[in-house]
Amino acid sequence: MVAKSFDRTRLARTVGALAILGLLTSGVAAQAPAVKPDAVKATGVFPVTAETSLVIRGVPGQIVVTAKPARELRFTSRTKDRSGSDRALGVGFSGPTVTLAPPPGATFPDGILRVEAPASFSVRVESLGGTVLVDGFAGPVGIVGRGTAVRAKALIGPFDADIEGGSLSLADVGGLVTVRLGAAATLAATNLRGGLDVNSQDASFKVQGVAGACRLEARGGSGELAGLAAGGVLRLSESALRLTGGRGDVTVTSDAAVDFSNMAASMRFDMDGGTLRGKGNQGSVEVRARRTDVNLEAIVGALRIEGEGLKTKLAGISGRLNLDVTRGNVLLQRMSGPVNAVIIAGDAQLLELQGAVRLDIDGGNAELSWAAITGEEDTLLESRGGDIAVRFPVSASCRVTAKTNSGRITSDIPSIKVPAGATEAQGALGQGRGPLIGIEANGNIHLSAGAKSPASPS
Repeated sequence: MVAKSFDRTRLARTVGALAILGLLTSGVAAQAPAVKPDAVKATGVFPVTAETSLVIRGVPGQIVVTAKPARELRFTSRTKDRSGSDRALGVGFSGPTVTLAPPPGATFPDGILRVEAPASFSVRVESLGGTVLVDGFAGPVGIVGRGTAVRAKALIGPFDADIEGGSLSLADVGGLVTVRLGAAATLAATNLRGGLDVNSQDASFKVQGVAGACRLEARGGSGELAGLAAGGVLRLSESALRLTGGRGDVTVTSDAAVDFSNMAASMRFDMDGGTLRGKGNQGSVEVRARRTDVNLEAIVGALRIEGEGLKTKLAGISGRLNLDVTRGNVLLQRMSGPVNAVIIAGDAQLLELQGAVRLDIDGGNAELSWAAITGEEDTLLESRGGDIAVRFPVSASCRVTAKTNSGRITSDIPSIKVPAGATEAQGALGQGRGPLIGIEANGNIHLSAGAKSPASPS
């Protein structure tokens, strides 16, 4: 290694707009004009005095930048051929910034560049192709890569990257991570201790562990987010998303496939098309949707769904359910909490219920059964233009009233007898204690008891 022998009076030479804040927040920087470097060397070592940032620009091949405790900067640049010969770099100084780049006009082969800098440094690398590794820095780190495989790890400060047609791998980053992913790019990240801000275009991403808030804008491609600790705002278009193991307040806007599991969050979904599938959430869920298949299971918390053109299938909901669906069929199973449902122009199956039900259905048939009738809250079932079939558990204790305006009532329950041609009926099951089950229809009503689901009325 050779000691630095540059005249410090030359450090003011301009090497482009390299103010570190602008470098790390401006995305793809404009190409700086070629500037004569202060020195051209293949290896170098010099003490750091006023310098606080490092920029590496346009160096092809492999780039490895690691932190070291000493207040000095070292670099070695070699070709990739068998000779491993020197590959001289231009070294420039401007204020607090050290820049490594090919000398102007030089034919610069692929090679390996290794740099060691103080851990407190800010680092920026602009690369076309090749690979980049940045490891162990406390200052801000920024990467621009085109067709580049980038890795960054053990960073304390914020991280900013603009990646297109390449890959980005992150691990153990303490500050805010801001990433722009272009076509065909990929992101893999673990243990992000700060927040995450991703803008993705026809790319894919997989993130595990985000301690801070997450913001996502994605169009095309697909992604997975696991372990969101502080929620997030996620906006997607034609981009599939999978969520697992997250907490906090999560808002998702999408027109594609969304899947979640094992969450403990307050979740809100705004869907236009696509599918929403979820299994397992300890918290409330709210869904507003159009032309969407909604399939949710094992929700411990309040659930609200409203929309048009939905195909809704719910199972194992333990909180209160509010449902408002137009032009869509509904299947509910194993509801342990109360149900309030308004269904227009669709059929409804509400099976293995336990709580009270308020059902208002118009333009479709309804089928209901209880696994157990609990509590004292009354149930009211209203059909404004369809048939209702209701099956009670053998052990039920409740009172029943039924009234039809334009159909007939049939009953297989011995304690509820319906005279021929009657349009009203009433009776009791068990000891006749407990809630009232009231049924009104502009269609047929069929009552039965037993373990099987009720048969649809004729």
